[in-house]
Amino acid sequence: MGGESGSQLLEVKEAFSYGYEWENNKTKFENLLQGPNEWGNLENILGREWRITLNQYYNKVILLSELVVRSLELALNIELKQHCVGGETISLLRLFKYLPYKEIDNIKCENERIGSSPHTDWGFLTLVLQLDNSQGLQIFYDNQWCDVPSKPASIVVNCGDYLSLITHGKYISPLHRVINDGTNERYSAVLFYYPSYDAKIPLIGNNEEEEFDLSKKELSIFKDQTAHCKESNAKARRYDKKDTCFGEYIAYKWDQVFRD
Repeated sequence: MGGESGSQLLEVKEAFSYGYEWENNKTKFENLLQGPNEWGNLENILGREWRITLNQYYNKVILLSELVVRSLELALNIELKQHCVGGETISLLRLFKYLPYKEIDNIKCENERIGSSPHTDWGFLTLVLQLDNSQGLQIFYDNQWCDVPSKPASIVVNCGDYLSLITHGKYISPLHRVINDGTNERYSAVLFYYPSYDAKIPLIGNNEEEEFDLSKKELSIFKDQTAHCKESNAKARRYDKKDTCFGEYIAYKWDQVFRD
């Protein structure tokens, strides 16, 4: 609880994360975002079928993401899949449980509480399965927060920062958040579909400095999301100016949102 946050708010949530399932004997990996899944003793508690089901779901939503990418290619008449080669091996699926704020009244915290801080997603696509008619996901649209309804047998597809950048804003990476100030717990299964590890992070427009400031202000991928971030975002600016790849940068971003 409170182990990560995209802002200075206390995020009242729990999560289990996993990704691509490698062969058991694989010990060497190509980059910072690859590695074995840490199942712990959950398989012993819940049974082997639990792990098999999660891996099957991961593979299916990866395939669904690839279909969405193909649909976007047809809609824009541009090549997108070249940006996603190998993305399935670094993508991340997270199972979230958001608790009502009152359940942690015993935790001493000076900061305001929220389910998930307002943010945009860093990657290419985000696929959200909201379980049991869970409420609380909101997007910021027309200067107000709007509820994203939970519909049976449906998945919410969210465009990420990287997709917005390479399409020059044709697809918007929306600002969104999760609130849970009621009495019920919220559950969701969220795939963060990433582009290739070596994909370059583009800056928008011809005037690099001007457009960099604009995109940094709007997209979380360019924000400083450390616990004591400053408006200047000086550290993020220094890192963004490097000719770095997506995977290396995202590893740095995960360090930003980690909380002690």
